[in-house]
Amino acid sequence: RYLSLTVTNVANTRNINYADLSKELGKRGAQISNGYGDLKGKTFRIAHMGEIQPADLTELLAAIDEYMLTK
Repeated sequence: RYLSLTVTNVANTRNINYADLSKELGKRGAQISNGYGDLKGKTFRIAHMGEIQPADLTELLAAIDEYMLTK
């Protein structure tokens, strides 16, 4: 019910290990943020502001997909 033009909050309905995902994305030069407060571990955030282009998000989502295929 809340929208942002700069960040997408993703519900972690598959109980992805955020630390492992973040580490794997870091190897590829990408970064996401964990949820905070009561949402820590239940969500993660993907920023899309500044110099981020649609191709960057496509690459990030592909990396997340590849990670998920190994789990």
